[in-house]
Amino acid sequence: QLNTTTSPPARELMASGVVESLGWFVIAAGADSNTDYNDIWVLDFGVDLGAINDNNGTTLPARMPEWYQLTVQGELPEVRYGGHGGVYPMNGTSFWLGFGFNKKEETGKRLGDTFRIAFTNTSTVGEVYQWESIHEGVGLNQYHPFLPHARCLQSGTMTDEEQLVFHGGCLRGGVGGGPCPAEDAWVLDGNTKEWSELPRCVTPRVFGAMVSIPRRRGMGLLYGGDDRFDNGIVEQVIAGPRYPANEVVLVDANMETWTRKKTLPTARFVNGAEVFDTLPARRFGHGMASGSTRLDYVDTEGEERSNFTDRIVMFGGVGLYGGQMYNDIWVLTGEPESSADLSGDCPAVWFSYLHLHGILLSVAWGMLFPTGVLVARYYRCGESQAWLLIHVILQLTALALSSVAFVMVFLVSSKPNFPHAIIGIILQIFAIQQPVNGFLRPHKKDDNKTSRNRYCWELWHKSTGYFTVLAGLVNVTLGVFLIIPPLVVWVVWLC
Repeated sequence: QLNTTTSPPARELMASGVVESLGWFVIAAGADSNTDYNDIWVLDFGVDLGAINDNNGTTLPARMPEWYQLTVQGELPEVRYGGHGGVYPMNGTSFWLGFGFNKKEETGKRLGDTFRIAFTNTSTVGEVYQWESIHEGVGLNQYHPFLPHARCLQSGTMTDEEQLVFHGGCLRGGVGGGPCPAEDAWVLDGNTKEWSELPRCVTPRVFGAMVSIPRRRGMGLLYGGDDRFDNGIVEQVIAGPRYPANEVVLVDANMETWTRKKTLPTARFVNGAEVFDTLPARRFGHGMASGSTRLDYVDTEGEERSNFTDRIVMFGGVGLYGGQMYNDIWVLTGEPESSADLSGDCPAVWFSYLHLHGILLSVAWGMLFPTGVLVARYYRCGESQAWLLIHVILQLTALALSSVAFVMVFLVSSKPNFPHAIIGIILQIFAIQQPVNGFLRPHKKDDNKTSRNRYCWELWHKSTGYFTVLAGLVNVTLGVFLIIPPLVVWVVWLC
């Protein structure tokens, strides 16, 4: 354990990275139980104090690490925690920070912006730095079809000096909605400042961990995470494949591909015999780092050569079964190219309460409610009242489905305080009052003339019915925007 004269305030869920050329360990943002931060600190391993002897005559290291808070001018990123960021480990000099959430407002807020601070090989802790905005973020607009939505608790890493990759996370909560856990993954190009979406192949997760692959630009490795996410009420994923304990997932951001790799168990000794049967327990909230060890040597022919041993180190986390806290440490070695692929391609489709909510409302507001209105408007035939029976059956069935989906909102969302949810609550109230006022409608007179009360009732029932159905179609479309769906979902809904 290092002892320094000063240190940052205690915090969790911050972004961190190492600037190798400067000997700096950098952290930014994070939170404790009461405060969110947007500061940036450096643990400088390059402070040369010379050889020091303690009272016992023991020689201490010549370089003593020390914390420094960097001075930053200009506009600062919003306070946040649970985002992504870091430094590309292969001689990267830019520290990135993006996304996350905060408690600044009563309901909290999901963030969708990205910033970086550029260092040089001669930077010092006494300089004044400035955050550069790479991507302004969607902010409160959770309905953009071509950009990643604001979120937190995603897995992310730098796969090149100007390339950031992240996967999954939680889009719901604060003043936003969407899947939690999510399955989408994105690449941000720092040169063009443009996002591109990766193919959907990895099971949805929060609290996973992602690191870059040593000596392979554009490549990262994802391991672990919570693929069900219990929000204290119910697990969000109803059905779907769970990632196996021996799975790691490689991403090639340049080729835009995912590859599921099979890891081999570690060795242990049983009755003096070496047995390979132990894998890390499935977990989330763990920490991971990657790096290489270089060994220079001279071969038999006198040629200078180098051998590299790549390692990915994992520590701690929370077990998916029972919530056990771990303090174990594991090391993953091997070459990505020679590792065996897991059988099968991308996992099968998963199904969550959010999907069920959307299907019920699509059927109710996209099919049954509009059909019931059309029947009442265009299919009255003489004295027959068949149209009325069909109209009532369709509308009551749609109301039942909508009511189930409405209750489901409170299973999947902490607070319905974003536009799609607010509109949905208003529409549900209108939908409930329609059959009530239909049951209480004043009947026509014996001579089939319309009384004033009947006229007022028809005006209200029809106008609110038309408005509710049209607004319902719009709101379901907003819901489709919220979940950033694959193309097939758009095709089904719009057709």
